[in-house]
Amino acid sequence: GYSRAVYHVYSWWMRFHHKWRRRFKSSSSEYKKVTKRYDDAKKIRDKFRTDYIGGLKAWNDSSKLKHKWRNWKIIHAYYKRYQARRKTYSIRDLRKAEHAWWRLRGKDKSDSAYKSAWAAMRVQREKVFKLYRARDLQYRKKMYKYRSHIRGRGYRYWFRRLMYGRYHKWREMHRMQWFTRYAMTHNCKRGSREHKLLWKQWRHDWARIYGQYRSIHYGTRHILRKLKRRSSYWNYWYRWYRWVIHRMRHYWRWKSQWNRRRGTRWRQAFWKTKYKSRAYYRMVRRFWRFWYHSFKFYVKRWIKWRYSSHRTKPWGRKAWRYSFYRMMRYTSRTISWIGWWIRFSRKRQRTFTKAGTSEYKRIERYIRAWKRWRKRVIRVVVKRLEWWKRHVRSGTRGYLVVKRYLKAYGGRESWRSVYHTLRVAERKALRNKNPDWKKIAEYRKKLTKYYDERAKKWKDYQLKHKKGSKRYIYGYRKWFWWNYHGMREYRRGYRIAKYKKQSALAQKDFGEVKKRLKKVHDLMVKDQKGLYRRSYMWRFLHSYKYWLMRRYRKFK
Repeated sequence: GYSRAVYHVYSWWMRFHHKWRRRFKSSSSEYKKVTKRYDDAKKIRDKFRTDYIGGLKAWNDSSKLKHKWRNWKIIHAYYKRYQARRKTYSIRDLRKAEHAWWRLRGKDKSDSAYKSAWAAMRVQREKVFKLYRARDLQYRKKMYKYRSHIRGRGYRYWFRRLMYGRYHKWREMHRMQWFTRYAMTHNCKRGSREHKLLWKQWRHDWARIYGQYRSIHYGTRHILRKLKRRSSYWNYWYRWYRWVIHRMRHYWRWKSQWNRRRGTRWRQAFWKTKYKSRAYYRMVRRFWRFWYHSFKFYVKRWIKWRYSSHRTKPWGRKAWRYSFYRMMRYTSRTISWIGWWIRFSRKRQRTFTKAGTSEYKRIERYIRAWKRWRKRVIRVVVKRLEWWKRHVRSGTRGYLVVKRYLKAYGGRESWRSVYHTLRVAERKALRNKNPDWKKIAEYRKKLTKYYDERAKKWKDYQLKHKKGSKRYIYGYRKWFWWNYHGMREYRRGYRIAKYKKQSALAQKDFGEVKKRLKKVHDLMVKDQKGLYRRSYMWRFLHSYKYWLMRRYRKFK
């Protein structure tokens, strides 16, 4: 027992001198003096280790102890541990391989000795990782054995061993990444094959490190949920938990920067690229490849769930609705994704071509073709929905779902198209001598009807909640802004009519704005009564009321 204790004391004394000599230059007399002490301690340590292993071997091979006895099992475990440690503890071999590579670091990357040293270092490091993985599995099995007593001594011990092992594995990964970074930034030409391979390895190292963060994060979070909050044991593992979150955020910051690297800046750089250059066509191809990949995914899922909705019976029930909802989800994504490509093509036309040129007309034909195809897709969707409407039993929830989607795709003018039509008509009114005032009034009425419906929805929402509560205030804010959008439309109409010297229309829109403004203002004043002036609700109403009066002071 004492031989083993002295062995560990001298091991500590060795490590102390090994770290101490780092303070001096390797050529100095102090460095050599401390190194001599290190060598002396190592000799004494090795002597005690030999004596200890010899004693264990004598008892392990002794015929006086039977192998089924507990005494022999304990001695055998110690003998196996200390005798086999030098064989399995491969970190020393890894350090030797690292030192061998470090001595060759200044050589060219294509040098055979350099390549061999680098490969040997990577091989030794993978052996170390294999050892850590085996230990991780062993410790998790032990923890599983004691899982019914999480606060017990056995579970605590193996959990601590598990976390320490993961931490040391992270340190090795971090060291590996440092070596990779050094090799990539010293005597390595950017764009060369060696640089690309090292860069690929660097990204792979980051992913492995993040996986280690996740494992530590999961383990510490699991133990914290089982412990008494703010106990000393809880506090200890909470520090680990906070540390690993900090490291994970470090990774996330790197990842976000990586996503903004030069190779992915084509989203912004594309619009500054010279038209018809090699970079321009490369960017267009890249956009198309990404867009088409997602588009194929949406179409495949759409077809998959369309078949599923036909196979799932009875139609209109809960299981059918699940398939139908999925089908409509990917239907809508397919249609909106086509719209994204149309808008991208329009922006490409606007940025790179001039109106009236052949290039402009070519992209215009391309956009019209996509629009025609989108209309055909919508026509197919409406036809399918009409078929479902005929075959799903009326009065069921499934029938109502089909009607709702049919109304969205085939039976109404969308809010977006109303808004767009109104804005186009208003812009024409500012340029033309004889604008279509009737059309403007019609579409403004449609748009404000939509706003008024939304305002009513949030007014009804308010009635369900206590006055002054967070939900009430949230509903109030929504209600206010939808009313404000309605006022803004008529205020816009007033300005256009006044600019075009249409006094009758301007007067009409002025009256509409004033009426809506008074309604909102009076309701806010009424709601302020009965509230404390220091309450959040009173201040919220007062600030909105003040802002409203300032913005619409001419309509008072």
